[in-house]
Parts: sequence; C-alpha cells; structure tokens
Amino acid sequence: MKLYEREYVRYHIGSPHAPYIILDAPHGVGPSPLPHDERTSELVRAISNVTGCPFIEATKNRSVVDMNRFVDPNSWESICAHVEYRQALKTILSNLGLLNKNGQVKKKILLLAVHGMKNYSLGGKDVDVELGTMGGVLAPSTISKKMKRFFQQHNLTVLDDNNKFPGHPSLSVHIFGGDPALPGYKGFGKNLRIVQMELSNTLRTKHFKKTCSLLTEFINTFSQQSQAKN
Repeated sequence: MKLYEREYVRYHIGSPHAPYIILDAPHGVGPSPLPHDERTSELVRAISNVTGCPFIEATKNRSVVDMNRFVDPNSWESICAHVEYRQALKTILSNLGLLNKNGQVKKKILLLAVHGMKNYSLGGKDVDVELGTMGGVLAPSTISKKMKRFFQQHNLTVLDDNNKFPGHPSLSVHIFGGDPALPGYKGFGKNLRIVQMELSNTLRTKHFKKTCSLLTEFINTFSQQSQAKN
C-alpha cells in the first residue's frame, strides 16, 4: 500500500479498481488518541488492505487540530490542516476519475467517516453503531437505512435517528462549500455522500476482527450496487 504523507494528513489513493467508498479516520492517530477513538485508524487501514478503498487519516492528535470541526480562522495549524485534507480528498476523487471539469463529483460516492464512541446503553440495550447524516443533509436517508439494516442483520444495535452523534455540520462543506474561513473551497457537490459512523469501544477492541470483516462485506456489497446504478 502506497501512502502519501503531509504534515497533517496521511492518505492512500486506492487501488486501480477501488470501490466507490472513501474511508476517513480523523481522530485515530496519536501520539495517543483518546480512548473512544482508539483503533479507528487501524480499522480503516485493515479494511483498505482488503478492499482497496482509498482513505485519509489525521497525523496529529485532535487536541492539536480537529479535522471533524470547522476551520478555526485564528489558527494557522487549523487552516493548514484542513487545506491538506481537502487537497487529499480532491486527489483521491481525481484518481478515481470522478471529477468533472468544474471540480464536482460526477458519480455517486460515499465518504465513510469512521469514529469511535464510548460504550453506552439505551433502553436496556448496548448501542453498537451510530450513523450520522445530519438528518439527511450529508447523505440520503436511504443510505443510512441500508447500513442500519445490514448491521441489524448481524445482531448489532444501530441508531440512525435521534443520535448522540448526528454528524458534525462541518462535514457539509465538503459537499456544499460555504466555509467562511476558506471561502474559495466550493465542495464537491451532492454526488459526494457522507456518513459519520460511530463504533462502540467493544466493536473496536474486543471484536476488532469481526468489525473489520463486517465493514469489508458492507463496502464490497454497497460498492457493487452503487456502481451498477451509476
């Protein structure tokens, strides 16, 4: 696997026949990720090794700069980090042949942002997975519903509505632009769909291999269906 590394991001552009899914791990790299973010980067890399998916991961702790937040216009590090992330995303989309002459994505592709959450229960059940799309702003509800059904078929408890983590609003700038700190960034259009996926500590640690296998299966299935529709 060839990795490209800059100061704030590290990324893989994907295999020649990569699935139409980009993985993202904004909080999983150290020097010491927070406990509820542990192993997210390991998970993304492991899935990419099997599927060929491109991915982007942060190289700095979120306490230094957080890629899953809006740009802080008063922080040079924040500005540089987000510029690097957006350049990496553009490079990946271009490598996949998905950008038109206006720099917009011309075929549907999913950006799956992989996060970790602390274990918690709701209604007497442990919540395994949360799927956040800002109520359909980041991606059509059909995508989160499809993901939810897939995980439920494997006996996992999944929330895709009334979540603790509904998807951070900063993710919308990758679709629509509108970043006041970097107004030149126009986003990549509505064919870029984004889901913020939160995985419980148990899934990321105790059941790491199972979680990797499940996500690999989902990615392969989803990608085949998406490319057939495109």
